[in-house]
Amino acid sequence: MKRMICAILVVVISVLCGCVATPELTQSSQPEESQISGWVENNTASVVNSITKQVDIHDFAQASFTPSFYGFSFEEMNRRYGVECLRSMSESSYSVHKVKQGGYLYQFYDVVDSAYSGIGWFYVTKQLSSADFLTISAGQTTIEDILTIDPSTQIYINIFEADINRFVVSDDVAVYSTSHYLTDGIYEILYKYVDEKLVVDSTSYSPDFRLHIHTANTTVSAKLYDQDFLYDNPLNGELRMAYDLP
Repeated sequence: MKRMICAILVVVISVLCGCVATPELTQSSQPEESQISGWVENNTASVVNSITKQVDIHDFAQASFTPSFYGFSFEEMNRRYGVECLRSMSESSYSVHKVKQGGYLYQFYDVVDSAYSGIGWFYVTKQLSSADFLTISAGQTTIEDILTIDPSTQIYINIFEADINRFVVSDDVAVYSTSHYLTDGIYEILYKYVDEKLVVDSTSYSPDFRLHIHTANTTVSAKLYDQDFLYDNPLNGELRMAYDLP
């Protein structure tokens, strides 16, 4: 009887305090892929009070390293970093993660037949709007210039510099992109490699927060809930430390 009462208390506490409840799991266990349906997506719980773990953004960028930047499935994100906050929207879902170097990481998922596949991620360290990007000029603005606007751009620079040959086919060809989650939409920048520099080739802006799923040639809504667009963990200099891919 005592064990049963303790188990009930654990369930109640996790539902009240966390974004994600895992009623059938003990503290020492991790959910298997088949248990994804047992997770509860809570769209109202506070991020600040719920998230206790931190993601190393360098480790995440290195581990999820692909030219498409889709990130991980829910199962892989949970296995690597622990998902404590999972949100559900009409067209997609996303998990929220505090980043050790400052800011938040948002991993978006396409939910098909109970499978949560990664479709894109945003690393955000500063609240910005489309007005902050008005000075961008195609053919002139470099990715270093974008870094002065959005500090989280550094992680994209790290990924590119870690394996330039994987992205660059030839000079003056669009080879790279960065995505920026803003207060009023999603801003994407396409770069070409000119004179050993990433230079802006073109930009696109979605005021409706539409995220493009390249593998399906479609878009889904990627607008965060207001309570998740928070930055109580300020950026520090650690983000600018480069990492080496294996």
